[in-house]
Amino acid sequence: MCGIAGCITFDPADSPLDIVHNMANAQRHRGPDGDGYFGIDNVAVSHRRLAILDLELGSQPMWNEDKTICVVFNGEIYNFKELSQHLIQRGHRLVTRSDTECLVHLYEEMGERFVTQLRGMFALAILDLTQKKLFLARDRIGKKPLYWYTDGRRFLFASELAALMAAGPDLDTSLDVDAIRLYFSLSYIPGPYSGYQRSHKLMPGTTLTQSFLGGSPTIRSYWDLRQIEPDQTLSEDVALERLDELVTDAVRMRLVADVPLGAFLSGGTDSSLIVATMQKLRRDPVQTYTIGFAEVSHNELPYARRVATYLGTNHHEEVVRPDVMKLMDRVLEHIDEPFADASALPTYCVSAMAKKGVTVALSGDGGDELFGGYHRYARQRWVEWATLLPSQMLRLPSFVPPTPFFQSALRKWTTLRYRAQLPFPDRYTHSLLFFPDETKKRSLLAADLVPNEFVFQHVRSLGITGGGMRDCQRIDALMYLPDDILTKVDRMSMANGLETRVPLLDHLLVEFAMSIPAELNYRGITLKSLLKQLLARKLPRRLVYRRKMGFAVPLADWLRGPLKNRITDELTGGLAVSGGVFHRQGVEELLTMHNTRRADVSGALWNLWVFERFLSRRITRATVRAGVL
Repeated sequence: MCGIAGCITFDPADSPLDIVHNMANAQRHRGPDGDGYFGIDNVAVSHRRLAILDLELGSQPMWNEDKTICVVFNGEIYNFKELSQHLIQRGHRLVTRSDTECLVHLYEEMGERFVTQLRGMFALAILDLTQKKLFLARDRIGKKPLYWYTDGRRFLFASELAALMAAGPDLDTSLDVDAIRLYFSLSYIPGPYSGYQRSHKLMPGTTLTQSFLGGSPTIRSYWDLRQIEPDQTLSEDVALERLDELVTDAVRMRLVADVPLGAFLSGGTDSSLIVATMQKLRRDPVQTYTIGFAEVSHNELPYARRVATYLGTNHHEEVVRPDVMKLMDRVLEHIDEPFADASALPTYCVSAMAKKGVTVALSGDGGDELFGGYHRYARQRWVEWATLLPSQMLRLPSFVPPTPFFQSALRKWTTLRYRAQLPFPDRYTHSLLFFPDETKKRSLLAADLVPNEFVFQHVRSLGITGGGMRDCQRIDALMYLPDDILTKVDRMSMANGLETRVPLLDHLLVEFAMSIPAELNYRGITLKSLLKQLLARKLPRRLVYRRKMGFAVPLADWLRGPLKNRITDELTGGLAVSGGVFHRQGVEELLTMHNTRRADVSGALWNLWVFERFLSRRITRATVRAGVL
């Protein structure tokens, strides 16, 4: 796990090496073990290294034999030994044990198509000095981030958005209103948007080619999960056997490291499956890490402890009692675009804890998206069934008793009725909205940020039109997984100099998961049925079949307690209010509602506060007014 950056400048006054030095320094946390640079003419690249494989000879940039092709690379290639053996048979001379070295030689053999041979997580850049071009590629699922910027004067790329912004004070940092609309609809920004008009995310499964001589970049897709069709002939027994093989193989490949390695363990299905498989493959106890909070409702420690005890891992657990103010500052420092998934906070804490003992940690991310673990999938099944009913059966009752139970039931029925009247994918998109009520949203935000229509358009542009559960999972795998879940894991682990590996997102496993008929993942009210059946082969049923618990923090209590004064001051007197992005009266009413416990609106307050902090770190008041309104 590392940080890469590069520059092609078309302005003779620029010094590309100076530019990439600045960019590398902005992501020093991604690579605390060393750095490397190369520049020639109008081109330069940099690399910050977190040493995992071949600690002595694995420095980058890394070259081919005649010094005409070099690579900087962030990630891990798990099939590098097989690839290296093939290259040696083809006459190439490899002098390291690093997975990086095989990349330049594969590029020599296959050109840009070489990325189709890679099994792993990666964001990479190749300088081809003979053809005078830069080649960028990002892994199929989006486990490793890669941003790019162009303004006609420079082409830049980096692992983090903050590194792009460090390239110089003269960059165009105008806000992208469409991206900000998406943020206030989803609480994260889906690719290719980033928050800035000229900065973009390179999408998962795509490559980008940019000539040293100028012109527009060429972007191509080399993998697309939308093309994977369900295999309706697949039986449950066959699916379970194949799933077991693929999970075991994916975990085995991710156990290769020249540094200490462990795993996150929450006691849930996904992390328990990964740890159980690791323990079966290793002779020594797996190092496992879990955190909890003093509040019982946010404490998974008992569940993780039971799994660890049964498997015999060397288990480490900690009840986190953080300095909340410092924790917020540390987390938000590493969020370089508007991003309001509050589970970034515990992810940071568990990464900091694990880093004390290991440099690599395996995680169970991806299981919910691939195997149907979210409750919204179950709710969507009800919506799909409701679309089959005659309209008169969906009418609202004329009278509902004014009790909390019946009023709650009425709200749910009203939502189901509304969604059932929408076409797909709109009816699923509505379930993803963070602020579905535009009337309430209008009291908080500037008028041009209120409509949710842009997110509906964005999801429609994915071209997923079927309507079944598998289609909902495809939408999440293309948006929520790379731009929320994996973004969170990457930023928070790298903030602590920790590499995370995600076996369930091995692309061969993803392809198989997407081919499983959706009904195999649901048995009655049991979500993620197939994965749980596989785990039940490795753990007692009492440890497998329990209520799902999210990775959360006591945010509501913190916003009423140690953070109350700070969030009030910054939301009511910050850039967003003075720039006309937030309506002060609406924000004050939201704060009062939360502080008087009329409602828990901590999610909405966190969403607004993250945006305010983004503005205060990156943007001037003039830019707020010009860029958003």
